[in-house]
Amino acid sequence: MPALRAAAGGRLQPDGTLMNGIYGNSSPGVEPGGEVFAGRPGKGAAVTGPEPPGRPGGLAGLVAKFPGPALLLCLAASSCKVGPEYAAPPARVADGWTPEAAVAGQGAGAAEAYWWRQFNDPVLDELVEAARRNNLSLQSAGVRILEARAQLNKSVGSLFPQQQGISGGLTYSRLNDRMVSSVPGIERNYLADQVLFAATWEMDFWGKYRRGIESDRAVYFGTLAAYEDALVSLTADVAAAYVNIRTAQERLRVAQTNAVLQQESLRLARVRFRAGETSERDFQQATAQLAQTEAQIPLIEAAISQGRNGLALLLGETAAEARQRLAAPGGIPAPPATVAAGIPRDLLRRRPDIRAAGSAAASGVWTFSAGLTSLDDIKP
Repeated sequence: MPALRAAAGGRLQPDGTLMNGIYGNSSPGVEPGGEVFAGRPGKGAAVTGPEPPGRPGGLAGLVAKFPGPALLLCLAASSCKVGPEYAAPPARVADGWTPEAAVAGQGAGAAEAYWWRQFNDPVLDELVEAARRNNLSLQSAGVRILEARAQLNKSVGSLFPQQQGISGGLTYSRLNDRMVSSVPGIERNYLADQVLFAATWEMDFWGKYRRGIESDRAVYFGTLAAYEDALVSLTADVAAAYVNIRTAQERLRVAQTNAVLQQESLRLARVRFRAGETSERDFQQATAQLAQTEAQIPLIEAAISQGRNGLALLLGETAAEARQRLAAPGGIPAPPATVAAGIPRDLLRRRPDIRAAGSAAASGVWTFSAGLTSLDDIKP
């Protein structure tokens, strides 16, 4: 009887068969011709003789026999996609954006991205930069971009094997005296190890995963447009709040000056009334005018306080910090003489909310197409 050695990866069973450590197949340990093999060839299989001839079967055999057609079949299968494609709807537009030839002939000029700098107000520039750094709503929009990008990466990963696993084991065995005496030359102690790797991949025949990638890509672009929309709105709100505060401060200064002048007018009207030079009506009119002006001062101060609180919310700061930024006196920002806003067509192209709406429409179409990949929904 030929010597049988239990190498790493194979296990000798009590019935005299050898277990292959990789595939888990058992086969007789001794063939009639005196040759021993351990099932399918694998790592650590105990083989002391030639392996029986064999040929791959099933799908592997077809791929091995016809590699060219099999490759073409895989490429054709990966190119199939069901469902409608997204296309931007046509829009009816006029030939010109204004009927007046004098206005239409003027150069519109390129729109200024940093339009608030045209006011030449360093305080306004500082407020806009602070809002872009600290605004919480803008940060939330930025985090949604990261979320959409992570979802897109996850969808792209669906084109690769969806599940992978690896495991291993090591077994120490000791044979009894009866087994050792029955098989001459066999070792009493031996080790058996095995390593298993598995991968599962679903072929994207109907374009389920590719439609999902298209949908998630549209969502990602939509979050970018939403971030730009939030940025545009934030900049406009900060500039409007700052201009309103400066306007209210100027109104307060004028009201306080008028109150001082009207107090002097009331003093003169009182003196003249007591001297008999004027009637009591002039004195009462001066008194009412002064009271009306003084009554406006608290309202203007309240408006300034509300404006500062709103500006602090936009800046992501406390009201005290916003008040400190506006501590230095300043006038109402003066706009430039001409503003380059472009033509309406370019304005529509620059609007991020329109781009976000287009991305949402595209995502909806591709999500619908991905839903059609279910075999229950596919009709002949």
